[in-house]
Amino acid sequence: MGKVDVVYGVPDTVSEAQLLAAFRVVTDNFDESPTRMHVVLGPAGRGMRWFTFACASLGPGRVLMQDHFTESIGDLLAMTVVSRSGYGTDLRSFEAASFTLVRDGAAVHVRGALPAGARRDGDIDQIGLGALGLDDAIRPLDAIEAPTHEVVLRADRARVTALAIVPLAGPILPTRVEAREPYGTIGESFALAPRAIEAADPAALAAHFAAVSARIEAMYVGMFEGRFASEQHELARVGPGIAPLLEAALAAPRPKPRTARLAIAALAELGRGAAAMVPWAAKVSPLLSHTAYCGLVALGERARAALVAARESRKAAHRAVGETLLAILDGAEWEPVRAARAHPFYAVLADKLASQPQEWTFPAFMASAPPEAMWVVAASLVDRHERMRQVLIRVANAHFGAAFGPVADLVLRFPPLADEVLLIAAAKGAPLPTEGELIAATIAAHRAKQDAKSRP
Repeated sequence: MGKVDVVYGVPDTVSEAQLLAAFRVVTDNFDESPTRMHVVLGPAGRGMRWFTFACASLGPGRVLMQDHFTESIGDLLAMTVVSRSGYGTDLRSFEAASFTLVRDGAAVHVRGALPAGARRDGDIDQIGLGALGLDDAIRPLDAIEAPTHEVVLRADRARVTALAIVPLAGPILPTRVEAREPYGTIGESFALAPRAIEAADPAALAAHFAAVSARIEAMYVGMFEGRFASEQHELARVGPGIAPLLEAALAAPRPKPRTARLAIAALAELGRGAAAMVPWAAKVSPLLSHTAYCGLVALGERARAALVAARESRKAAHRAVGETLLAILDGAEWEPVRAARAHPFYAVLADKLASQPQEWTFPAFMASAPPEAMWVVAASLVDRHERMRQVLIRVANAHFGAAFGPVADLVLRFPPLADEVLLIAAAKGAPLPTEGELIAATIAAHRAKQDAKSRP
């Protein structure tokens, strides 16, 4: 659907007739003539009705402006306005009649004043809705990411004369409202803190899981990968009480892939769920399989019973998972990798990778690594689904030279990395292919696959 950055809301006490009267003012005062323009609304009920404006293209670089709509209909509707920046998924501001909340990194600034007793934990829309006495209201991004209705304001460039709230007939139009910078005098600031969740409340745990799942499923791919670790921690922070929900999600018939990946990683962080991970390690999907393998490696001894059961399974793919991971737990050839996890450089490298550093910083970082640190690199490759895997392999191969060959050869026995071209070259002592060569090979493989599909 694409991202919506500005959402407007009115209390459920506002009638549809009042909404349509306000939207009439918008279309009458809008001077541009897009081929189509509409208001998109979320579902009614639970205290608030959320909506946003969108239209067909206005021309290169032209967008709708937040204040045009607040100034046009602010006297007709007591609106709450929430916004996020064009580069992020988190809400940046929550503007109500008597206060505005602004998120600034790890801080929340209040312009105006929150009511006495208002909570100050959670995302700013949770804080804002709670301050309005609407703790149970549907959250603005949840409402607008699953819109139900629309009001068409322009059709074939002409103003629509008979406005009506009708079921949404298609996607939200591409030109959206651009958020402006919040302004006003800061009256209070406090640290952004996660919403406290009652670990013994099944409904609260289910809502937490559902909220995280909805958020990650709406992210762009790059954003999701970049925030994977933080979302994993957010899911796991409530403690082991959420583990049964995660295991049930993995056992469901058709779980969403991103949610499944995150559930596996969160279970590993909680030290639970080995039996639930084994079938996912045996999956065809490389991403899901890799995440499950790494989760089982992280569980270590806690996964042994599940791995023994997998080794004795009638399913060949499950047997392969059990045999491989039991070898990593017990095999003599994997002893240097197991020992490497206790090496001081293991934590140093983990911190470096977690910071998502620039690639050019790695050669200097690795220059101080002692010879035995090549096994730390091996442990890092096996323990984590590392986004910077290829950078790490290139730098390690350059730093350790021929000695890295046997290390690469062992890591190739870890199924998720069995086809890693850079490891294959390093194990053979051959020059590593350049990034351009890897891209060309990927394109050629994709074309070959498409050609094979097109043959009768």
